[in-house]
Amino acid sequence: MMADLGYDSAIITSSDYHMLRTKMIYERQNRHYGFDLTYVASYREIDGKNVQWNEGPSYLKAGGFREIKKFWGYMFFLYHWVDED
Repeated sequence: MMADLGYDSAIITSSDYHMLRTKMIYERQNRHYGFDLTYVASYREIDGKNVQWNEGPSYLKAGGFREIKKFWGYMFFLYHWVDED
């Protein structure tokens, strides 16, 4: 779609705990195109403060640790295994 529209760059935004996996997926696909991609992580706001996944409540930490499993699953193309939960 980007090539069809004449774009050569994009800003990819995702939550901080998804960013490692997001970047891996986009870089895999981008090797065919060579677009200039910029990655920006977003943080969750809790009580008026931006909070990273590892500094937040336990449910954020649990989600972040699940992402580690998913990252390695995606690294080895085990999409169905890691996306069951």
